[in-house]
Amino acid sequence: MPSVCFSNIVFLASTVHSAALDAQLPDAIKAKGKIIIGINGIFPPMEFKEPGKNELIGFDVDLAKAIGDAWVLPLSLMTKNLIN
Repeated sequence: MPSVCFSNIVFLASTVHSAALDAQLPDAIKAKGKIIIGINGIFPPMEFKEPGKNELIGFDVDLAKAIGDAWVLPLSLMTKNLIN
């Protein structure tokens, strides 16, 4: 049985744009014209800042970027303390 890498699936999902996908986009996001996602940024490897840099990286960040690419919308990542 051939194996499928999850990153390949995310890549393929991020390159496919269709009217069906547009129909699933919530009206509030359509009106805003961008996707805003709040993340902690302190949970490697899911989401964290690369040491010495201010850029967020990790699986959650990659997934958020793939979602933005699929809907062809700009992405805004906001670091929030989601624990309290």
